[in-house]
Amino acid sequence: MTPKLVDLFNEANKSENQLQVLFISGDMSEEDFETYYTKMPWLAVPFGEDATEELAEHYKVSALPSIILVDSNGKVIKDKAQNDLKGIETGSLGKVFESWKTLYA
Repeated sequence: MTPKLVDLFNEANKSENQLQVLFISGDMSEEDFETYYTKMPWLAVPFGEDATEELAEHYKVSALPSIILVDSNGKVIKDKAQNDLKGIETGSLGKVFESWKTLYA
């Protein structure tokens, strides 16, 4: 899942900044967090921050990985967006991003 999201993120932001991602870890150790996060080109809530649990609770995260699309006010636009990446070839990630963009219109 993460490699596809990295590819989608890089493609969406190639010419202009269009997609923001905030990584909220479910890792059990800071070492695991650091190892996993080094592969990501986006921001993250630091390991061990109270905000991790608060955000997971607020957005009702029930499974990992979860991708939740939110607007600038924090309102959920689409939950379980990770399902959009399942079975998608790298060349089709632009279509996924374009479908996500329509949710913000």
